[in-house]
Amino acid sequence: MKKLLATLLISLVCAASGFAECYAELWKPHAEPASRNIRITTTLLGKPIENARVDLYFTGAAIEADLSGRKPDLTLHTDKDGIAVASALHAGHYVVVTTWTDKFKRAATSLYLEVSKSRKGEPTAFIMEFWPGIYPMTNARDRAAAEASPVKFHVKPVQGLVRGGFADATGGGMSGAEIKIWRKGSTATTPLMETEADQQGRFTATLPNGTYVGFVFMDGYRTKSFVFEVTDDGDTADMQIGLIDVWSC
Repeated sequence: MKKLLATLLISLVCAASGFAECYAELWKPHAEPASRNIRITTTLLGKPIENARVDLYFTGAAIEADLSGRKPDLTLHTDKDGIAVASALHAGHYVVVTTWTDKFKRAATSLYLEVSKSRKGEPTAFIMEFWPGIYPMTNARDRAAAEASPVKFHVKPVQGLVRGGFADATGGGMSGAEIKIWRKGSTATTPLMETEADQQGRFTATLPNGTYVGFVFMDGYRTKSFVFEVTDDGDTADMQIGLIDVWSC
């Protein structure tokens, strides 16, 4: 039974390494042959990762690297052994994207498949290894780096609430986007507050006057950081935060 170690560095890693090019331009996709039944095992340093998210995108007769704005055709989560199984897949090409979040850590890797009806027998097995250390802007050092950015928003609470919204490149609201907020200069390991965007991609927070740094997490999108000030002299309009998917340059 063939196993593949798939360790594709996403664009977040390219940016962190100082590369201007998008990984999609640096790496030419190659589809691994697979049967209609596949078994994905996710690992980190050789240990299985439970509850990793596995998204499958069906791209038809050809490999398609650009998944901007697309929703997965199938989403699975790995079990305690780090395994997720997909059965009776349609013949054709797939992009498999796995993401994993543990507290404030996040990692991702991806894989291209060509599913064929002619391949019979046991499920085709693949190992998708997360790279250690690919976690975006979550520790005190990274927060300090984010805090060095200029204040992007000066907001005035409306009826005691600070309001904001998340959108993708098309302007669509990002339902379920997660936001964690620290007061600027804080050394706390846990955020002052955390919440998720509603169905319209909007969120509210009750915060006293001061300066804060926020981090936005969304599966399939680059982590976004921004600095904002809550002040009585601020703007009452919602903060608008744009998110960029991991496939974009």
